Amino acid sequence: MWADVKELTAAAEKGNPKAQAQLGEMLLRGDPTYKVPQDRTRALTLLESAARKGEGSAAFRVGMLLDDGVGLAQDRARALAYFKAAAAGGVTEAFHNIGAAYASARGVKRDYAEGLAWLMLSKKRGSESPAETAVRAQIQKLKKPELIAAAEKRALEIERELTHSKAVDLLPPAAPFAAATARTVK
Repeated sequence: MWADVKELTAAAEKGNPKAQAQLGEMLLRGDPTYKVPQDRTRALTLLESAARKGEGSAAFRVGMLLDDGVGLAQDRARALAYFKAAAAGGVTEAFHNIGAAYASARGVKRDYAEGLAWLMLSKKRGSESPAETAVRAQIQKLKKPELIAAAEKRALEIERELTHSKAVDLLPPAAPFAAATARTVK
């Protein structure tokens, strides 16, 4: 889309959310091929700006950083909000991460029906993860088939909700990012 890093940087500075997301990714790790030095602070600023403009990939990346606690203080509850915004922006992996969070009680109270619903939607969008099958097996092991029925109903509700939602409306309020100690961005 851009001829070189100079053109990418100019587009990012003009507020193009795709350029901001791409340059943010490059700055997050540093890119020796294009002579882009690592600059996490600027990377996060660009990714956050792109997410707030509706760029689903940027919301997903910020969610991953918060979920993993890599380069930032871990905040799984905030990560979940970024993943929901990314899902509204069409990022398949976000559906999986939300489902996994609910199924494993990662940042939220465990809710197998909610988790399965998101995992069903992830699979519907092409995810090859075995997580949906694993959660179904866990529900069957618990002898709670009503949770599967609830998940199927909830999946339809989630699709309707996302159809009427904008990614930016699902983001948490803007807040400064706290740096993590001794962990590097991958």
